[in-house]
Amino acid sequence: MAYQNIIQIFNLTNLFEKDSNLSQILSCSEEKDMFNKFIHEYRYLFDLEEISKYHIGSITGSFFNKGKVEEIDIIQDKIINGKNKMPN
Repeated sequence: MAYQNIIQIFNLTNLFEKDSNLSQILSCSEEKDMFNKFIHEYRYLFDLEEISKYHIGSITGSFFNKGKVEEIDIIQDKIINGKNKMPN
């Protein structure tokens, strides 16, 4: 996934040395830390393997990791139960 490439770039510390052009864009580690925190939460909440299977118009399943957000689990269970009651 694309975010993995960004993480690899962040890990190339020589690119962000004081005199480099990139250090002017990301002048401190705060931006990198915020990005890494976002990615950690993103990976925690979403099943990335499942997400990668879909285009916005063809989503047929849930890509939320079960057991992470109770409210989403409840809604997902209601959707599944409703689908199971519908004739094929």
